[in-house]
Amino acid sequence: MAFLRRALFAVALAFVPSFAQAQDPAELLVRVNRLENQLRQLSGQIEQLQFENRRLQDQLGKFQKDVDLRFQDMQTAPKPGAPAQPRAATPPAAPPPAAPPPAQPQKRSDVFDPASDPNAPGAPMQLGSTLPSLGGGVVVGGAAGPSAGQEQEGRPRSGGPLDLSAAGRGVPAVEPELPQGALPAPNAAPAPAAPPAVASISPPRTAREEFDDAYELLRERRWAEAEMAFRSFLRSHPKDPNAPNATFQLGETYLRRNMHADAAEQYLKIHQTWPSAGIAPEALYKLALSLKGLDRKDQACGTLAEVGRRYPQASPALKATVDRELKRTGC
Repeated sequence: MAFLRRALFAVALAFVPSFAQAQDPAELLVRVNRLENQLRQLSGQIEQLQFENRRLQDQLGKFQKDVDLRFQDMQTAPKPGAPAQPRAATPPAAPPPAAPPPAQPQKRSDVFDPASDPNAPGAPMQLGSTLPSLGGGVVVGGAAGPSAGQEQEGRPRSGGPLDLSAAGRGVPAVEPELPQGALPAPNAAPAPAAPPAVASISPPRTAREEFDDAYELLRERRWAEAEMAFRSFLRSHPKDPNAPNATFQLGETYLRRNMHADAAEQYLKIHQTWPSAGIAPEALYKLALSLKGLDRKDQACGTLAEVGRRYPQASPALKATVDRELKRTGC
């Protein structure tokens, strides 16, 4: 707070050249004032950290909700490129067991020989062939061949004889080929689904929005929270057009809590940094009130007199308020 004391003394010397600085009556009082100022600074820092902690907790809560919503969308959406589970294929029918070759009996002279006349009635026919007297096909291995009336000459029969020589050796029978594109492949992957839409991220808050939020806290008389909000605004936007007004409102949060030294520091900063700002005349008047709260009557009177001299274009209402304060202070 040494800087604040030097600044206050400099203002007093600038405003009241003929006024001699008053010395503290005892060194003990100086130490007590110094400890009080340090305590106020520590209290302000603690409140600022608490405010930042609450804001970070709010941001963390919003982030967690956003992440949970995205995970839920990802779980409900189908995964792109995942193959469809194939249906259980029907196991192929086992080929019929091969019939043992018939025993070759010894030929007798009085026995009919089918090899001599294959077309004779009662002669054995080849497996899979159709009988002339039947209208349908012969069933071989569960599949029926076409009828004799539907066949055309010169074309191979679709229900022709099946080679059973390989069945006895465990080799499966050759299945007829299907036309290409007749059936889809069982493991064909479906078309990849569109990825879930990503939730839009809210845009960053503007400087005007931050200032309005801080001013709303001031209107609700939440002085400590308003102080932290205005400090955050000035730290993020030191060159914003609302910076003088934010500094003035920061001084108001101190003045309302009777923290006169901190309030005087903010009002003095306006006079030194933005002397031509529209809020500068009122800031000089509030500086006089802060000096009065610090029991600096002579400096407060000199500051009040400087309002009309430095800012002749000030509003009539402010000039009337300054005149009343001069009389009330006994300047």
